[in-house]
Amino acid sequence: MRQYLYDLAKIYNHVFVVDELSDRRLFISNRGAGSVFPLYLYENVNLHNRKANMKTSVIQKVGESFGREIQPEEIFFYVYAALHSVIYRRKFGEYLKIEFPRIPFTNDYGLFDKFMKLGRELADLHLLKYEALKIPSAKLRGVGDYTVDDPIYDEKEGKLHINKKQYFEGITKDVWEYQIGGYQVLSKWLKYRKKRKLSLADIKHYCKVVTALKKTIEIQEEIDELYPGVEKDIIEFKEPKENASLDEY
Repeated sequence: MRQYLYDLAKIYNHVFVVDELSDRRLFISNRGAGSVFPLYLYENVNLHNRKANMKTSVIQKVGESFGREIQPEEIFFYVYAALHSVIYRRKFGEYLKIEFPRIPFTNDYGLFDKFMKLGRELADLHLLKYEALKIPSAKLRGVGDYTVDDPIYDEKEGKLHINKKQYFEGITKDVWEYQIGGYQVLSKWLKYRKKRKLSLADIKHYCKVVTALKKTIEIQEEIDELYPGVEKDIIEFKEPKENASLDEY
């Protein structure tokens, strides 16, 4: 399962959530500027009179299919989960690359609800607001001055050496290699701090990130276990073409 999940250099991974204004170069990529899709649009600076930044018809159609009112946040988290399915990323990778993703909405409310909750967990993880992050899965060991030299990862021992005397332990290979926006998260963070001394806040933050990535992988596995069921019965937002397959939408 792990090998299946993380051949990351070949899988689209330019999806992330933020709760503040972000730079267009969020992923600092040479592949062009990123696109930002705010959940709500506000008519004034006082944050009043907001409206969902998605078609009302979509919210209504999903709600009608389930026979209940659906909130924009539920759509958002469902989509966030879908975009983190490795099965989905492989299947629709070419469409994602040209910025025309197609999100299949399940017609099964129970499945929708499970997906939505997993998407909410992912968002909390990526915003570092997840409750379990208070108990990190990684720790910094060794005695030294906390200066980042040339980070060296020891796969056998699960250790990430930041200098000759100090290292982070509890980092598995899949976590070390995890990418967002085309970059290896744990490596990139340290490269930006090369020849600098890490503060206590830096160390705590890094351990949180390690833990968030570990949990992200686990949730992505859960999403992929559910994903095949999504495509078995989907909500149609337009009249289907005769003999068309899901890939054509």
